Amino acid sequence: MLLYTKLNAMRRYLFTTLIALITVFNVSAQSIEQRLADCINAQDWLTLKQVYEDHKSEIQLPFMDKLSQFFICSFFNQPKQAIPIGLDLITNHKTDLGDSFAGMVSILAEDYRNVDDNVKATELLETYPQSKGSSEESKPSIEQRLADCINSQDMLTLKQVYEDHKSEIQLPFMDKLSQFFICSFFNQPKQAIPIGLDLITNHKTDLGDAFTAIVQLLGNNYRELGDNVKAIELLETSVNSSNSEEYKRSINMEYYKTLNEVGVMTFKIPNKDVVIPFEINDKMYVSGKINGKKEDFIWDTGAGTNFISPQLAEKYGLKIYENSSSMVVGGTGASVDAKVAIADKLVIGAITFKNVLFHVADFRSGNAIADKILSEMKPFLGLPLMNKLKEIQFDFENNKIIIPKNLTPMPFKHSNICFNAAKIIDFQITSEGKPLILNFDTGSNFLALFYPYFQNNKQRIESTGKLDSLRMASIGGVNITKSYVLPNFTYTIGDVENSICDLHVEITPRDHTTLDGYFGIEAMKLNKKLIFNLQDMFIYIPE
Repeated sequence: MLLYTKLNAMRRYLFTTLIALITVFNVSAQSIEQRLADCINAQDWLTLKQVYEDHKSEIQLPFMDKLSQFFICSFFNQPKQAIPIGLDLITNHKTDLGDSFAGMVSILAEDYRNVDDNVKATELLETYPQSKGSSEESKPSIEQRLADCINSQDMLTLKQVYEDHKSEIQLPFMDKLSQFFICSFFNQPKQAIPIGLDLITNHKTDLGDAFTAIVQLLGNNYRELGDNVKAIELLETSVNSSNSEEYKRSINMEYYKTLNEVGVMTFKIPNKDVVIPFEINDKMYVSGKINGKKEDFIWDTGAGTNFISPQLAEKYGLKIYENSSSMVVGGTGASVDAKVAIADKLVIGAITFKNVLFHVADFRSGNAIADKILSEMKPFLGLPLMNKLKEIQFDFENNKIIIPKNLTPMPFKHSNICFNAAKIIDFQITSEGKPLILNFDTGSNFLALFYPYFQNNKQRIESTGKLDSLRMASIGGVNITKSYVLPNFTYTIGDVENSICDLHVEITPRDHTTLDGYFGIEAMKLNKKLIFNLQDMFIYIPE
């Protein structure tokens, strides 16, 4: 009975901690930690001892090393050697043991009995009654928490958990992997690259099927630094060594080669605060010049790239690269084919950009009313351009964008924005004590919430809201979604609380997003000023 209790407790722990952590990355070749865990789960002590003795130099997780030694000593009649290891485990690894803590105490007591020390066995069981647990014991390990964040693509929580608990991480691979994701999604490509190279060079087995995804993300980091040559070399090597035809098709090498041919965007900005007037008409507009000709532009923080229609690209003499076809996702979630085009010169306020990349996309949707609106759509200036400026201050009292000479110091302990896989901004707000992740979007007039929020608050929304629909026309088509309209919605950004009336909550799922909603201009305008910092990655409302 004692053995049964101990083994089941250990099985629960290992399945939820070690196995779950490793299979997060869909490994195709097992790490030594997983092989040891499999032996323990299967109660295969003979194989456990063989694997441990043959591969102990490969073990990276000290806790797993100790745990294996303890089982080997306990089940191979070495109670004297098992006791100090067991004491170390229950003293220094209580959180790691989780639900298996009581079972470990039981088998350690059995080891004391086997050396005829019944007094110590009794003391141990009285000190740690098996029937009692604690919230600390059932807490997931730090490695599992980090893996959960990566699994759910919750990079904001990943960064917070890592920064608050990095001293607790025992698995070097998990430490590196977390750092790589944090640097990649929090706008630190220069720091991400050496970590990524280490991962794909020294941890290919640990990465397993996730290896190709890490290579792609590493290639994107090279692109962010303008090093398209290195990005191409890396991806070509990956494609040539891959046996997956699906992966080979997913890497659009012609597109990368076009980017290399295009070269890097440069810009010139005065050594002072730059002020750019804007107007709001559903979206935020700024005036400027493209290739020497006057034009109004949509200043769109919700766009992962710059967009222009084929008609305007021709009007302003942009160079279009015909072999540069790529897919882009519009605001409705539909994908459209786009080609790369280059504007030789773009002037916004006192800032001059050269060699500016646009994606040429057909805005027409097939809906006559929407197409009339979309045919008049101005070019979009998106995050690649804004990212170069590091900080953008929106002055809603005076309708001005300010690009400050001196950046605002980080006002929070943790970032509240990051890039996501679509290269747009995830923005965390808090409502009713719960975090929500929204797209920060000056290209939209609304604050609206998506289906996940409806699911989590269905009863309240149905009892207080009014049925309606929300129509949106964007690149790729028209989207009409049923919704509830809430009379009031309260949320906080940092220490600042805002409330907005007549908030739409969509009641049908969107396949293309995991966001809780988007944060548009009508929500931004509730504040006199809003600071959007892309260096330290935060949005801040100054008092």
